[in-house]
Amino acid sequence: MPRKLPEHLKSQALDLRIKKRLSLQEVCDQLGVSRGTASTWLRDHPLTDVERRERMSQRGGRAPRVAGPESRLHKLLDGRSPDRVAKARIAEAATLLRVVLMGWGVYGSTFDGAKFDWIVNTGERLVRLQVKSMRQGRAGSPYTILRCADGRGKSRKYREGEFDFVVGYDLFADTAYVWSWVEVEGKATISAHPDAAEAWGKIKG
Repeated sequence: MPRKLPEHLKSQALDLRIKKRLSLQEVCDQLGVSRGTASTWLRDHPLTDVERRERMSQRGGRAPRVAGPESRLHKLLDGRSPDRVAKARIAEAATLLRVVLMGWGVYGSTFDGAKFDWIVNTGERLVRLQVKSMRQGRAGSPYTILRCADGRGKSRKYREGEFDFVVGYDLFADTAYVWSWVEVEGKATISAHPDAAEAWGKIKG
């Protein structure tokens, strides 16, 4: 039967994270508990992306590569971490702003279950646009997952014909990355690259 840890250790762990902003390993070292146990206790109180990068830098590790410095928009979070739905809405709003600034028309999908978010009219052609929120990799560039829902509790890679372009939005640097279907075909994830940063000319054609 597994040993039950004293409840006061959990309270101490939470105190070390919330008040002192210690990392997972620092909490483990101070309390003598396993990473799995500490991770379970602290999962509702994660460090911010900025705090994680600072910890890696202090340890001499390689901080995630980003396209630029922290944006003013990201600083508005003030250390908060938006949930998945909020991140998706932020990415869509940031992309919509750019589409409108380009002077293009944008229309929502009329069909439930469509694998694209919008139809964009550039004045020269219509394209189907999928929007994704970028995540911060621990030892690399921001990336996004290119998978979609496929029935209850299931997911799969996108298929040809489901969208024409995908936009990945990185809130940390306030940068949108644009890829065509040909560039992402068959991939489950894709990382930020300077060639894709604000590459709206791809859509204009």
